[in-house]
Amino acid sequence: MKQRPVYLVITPYFPSPSSWRCAFVYDQVRALQRVGTRYDVRVVNTEVAEDYTYGGVQVIACPRLRRGAGLWPWYYEQRNGRKLLRTLEAHQIDVQTIAVVHTHQIQTVCFANFLKRVNPALMAMAQFHDADPYAMLICARGDWFGVKRRLYFRYYRRATERLDRCIAVSEKVKAMLETFPQHRVYGHYAPMCRVAARLSNCRPARLRAVEVLYNGVDVAQFHADAAVAASPRKAHTPFCIGTIGNFVPAKDFLALFRALQLLRDRLGAWELHVIGSGETLPECRRFLAENGLEQQVHFFPERAHEALPAFYHTLDLFVLPSAFEGFGCVLAEAAACGVPFVACHGQGFEEVVHSIDHAEGKTALAETALCPPHAPELLAERLLYAYEHFAEVRAEGEAFGRKLRRELDIEVLVGRFLTTLPSPPDGD
Repeated sequence: MKQRPVYLVITPYFPSPSSWRCAFVYDQVRALQRVGTRYDVRVVNTEVAEDYTYGGVQVIACPRLRRGAGLWPWYYEQRNGRKLLRTLEAHQIDVQTIAVVHTHQIQTVCFANFLKRVNPALMAMAQFHDADPYAMLICARGDWFGVKRRLYFRYYRRATERLDRCIAVSEKVKAMLETFPQHRVYGHYAPMCRVAARLSNCRPARLRAVEVLYNGVDVAQFHADAAVAASPRKAHTPFCIGTIGNFVPAKDFLALFRALQLLRDRLGAWELHVIGSGETLPECRRFLAENGLEQQVHFFPERAHEALPAFYHTLDLFVLPSAFEGFGCVLAEAAACGVPFVACHGQGFEEVVHSIDHAEGKTALAETALCPPHAPELLAERLLYAYEHFAEVRAEGEAFGRKLRRELDIEVLVGRFLTTLPSPPDGD
């Protein structure tokens, strides 16, 4: 029997039995398995210590070595690469049978480059999800007068230049990959501006190829509720707003809470349902307590990816106030469920909004659903508009969801992507 060539996914982001985060990578892997039948799709997780199975996907553990990488990152590329070779050998995966290595985020690029040296015939790729694709904001922490930042950027730049292909989840991320630190495509986000200014003497990367592959949506799970589609519902009482995300500075959830404070008495009866945790959550909780909003804001624990459609269908409006977002998977999922949304300019998902609006020859959705980041007053205006014009907004949300499910169907997107890859050699 012929052995199919291996499509190896190496990622630090994959859900597990103990954490459901990063399910968008799982959805992509499942789509690769369903559509890319010419490949044997295998997954390596660089953040876990033991192999496991999640949702029918066998996951190989290969924990990445980090200690000392702040001084000599290239040294750890060799150590990590050799560790990966031993792991693949233990799982009977011959490097010479690998046709594609598809890594996620900058920290796993070293694996792709190492395997490329062992098997020059394979295609080495990396997919970037973050608006900060070179992880410069992380490198800026504990910097030694700029030495660490420059060291890392030059190392990461060289690593991405060695790849056969870079994949960006939006045009925004693509522009960052191609032009950072020279072009100010992130001008609204002050921390990134400061980092770029300190790297102004560095040239941008000269990449071999960069393409955009939007984070698709599993439309078999995320779609309009049948009861809603049959009989469009009225707004809930109380009016139910929802959000999901990591509480980090770039997400700026405090802007959402400030907007709701401004609307305290103008939304009638309302509630905010939140799924998320992170470093800025204590500050946000203090703000809610100090302003008497605790009774109207409800925090829920993380839940399985397959349970999220039910959460979205309880909402009248979904909000993501992030000021620095590579794409915005939760926005796409909520919109695919037909839920109206409010987001900020500069998020990768804004491109999808403009694309669908442009196809319809209008700009109405962009004008009512998008606002500048870090602007609680303007965000409050968008929330109030959605509340006061709910029937119109709900109809627009359902229509947008139908169009989005066609444009961002993950199997369609992955199928198109696979056609751009060289045909793998026949197995033996």
